Amino acid sequence: MKRDLGRLIGLGHLRPAMELSLELMAKGSYQVEMSDEGMMTEEIEECLQVVIEALQTGDLPVNEVAEWCMKMRKRDCVGFVCDEELQTLHQQCQASRP
Repeated sequence: MKRDLGRLIGLGHLRPAMELSLELMAKGSYQVEMSDEGMMTEEIEECLQVVIEALQTGDLPVNEVAEWCMKMRKRDCVGFVCDEELQTLHQQCQASRP
C-alpha cells in the first residue's frame, strides 16, 4: 500500500491518494482497535506518512489539506494513528491561511 500510494503521488495523483488514505485510516484503525496488542499500527502509519509528507510539500489549497486532516482524524477509530502528524499539518494549514 505504501508503494502504491507513493506511485500515485509520484504520478501527480495526490488527490486520489488522499481519498485512498481516508479509506485506509477507517479500515486500518478499525483493525488496530480489534487487535489486543494494537498490531498493524506502525504499518498503517508508514503508509499514511507518504501522503502526509506529500501534503506538507505540495501545493494544494490549505483549506483542502486542513479539511482532509479533520476527516482523517474523524475516521481514526482508536484516536492515535498518525495523530501528531495530522495535528501538526492541520496547524500549519491554519497558520498559513490569510
